[in-house]
Amino acid sequence: MLESELKKLEYFILLENWKGYDPYDALNSRFLKFLTFGSKPLRLVIQQSLRRSVVNLRPLFGVPKGINPKGMGLFALGYLNRFKKTGDLDYKNKAIEVLDWLQNNCSSGYSGYCWGYNFDWQSRA
Repeated sequence: MLESELKKLEYFILLENWKGYDPYDALNSRFLKFLTFGSKPLRLVIQQSLRRSVVNLRPLFGVPKGINPKGMGLFALGYLNRFKKTGDLDYKNKAIEVLDWLQNNCSSGYSGYCWGYNFDWQSRA
C-alpha cells in the first residue's frame, strides 16, 4: 500500500514539473508585491494572510508555482533511500537527475554550492 501511494505522489510531482507553492511565497505575486508599496509591515501582512488562509488564494493573485531547492534536496534523499531499500537502479538514476538539477541551479557569486528561497519573503525584523 505504501509503495502505491509513493508512486501516486511521484506521478503528481513529476506532472507538476517539481513545482509547487510555499507557505511564504505570496510576494511572488506582482500584484500583491505592488500593494505593499515597499512597506515591511504591509509585506508581512500580505505574506501572513496568504499563509494562514484556509483557501489557496495563490492562483487568484497570480502567485506562480516554483521549484524549491530544499525540496529538491529532500527528493534526492528520498530517491537515495528508496534505492538503498530496494536496489532499484531507477531510484539511483532519479536521485542523480535531481542532484544534477541542484548542481546546475546553485546561487552564483558565492564560494561553493549554495541555494536560497525561490521567493521573496518578509521577516518581522
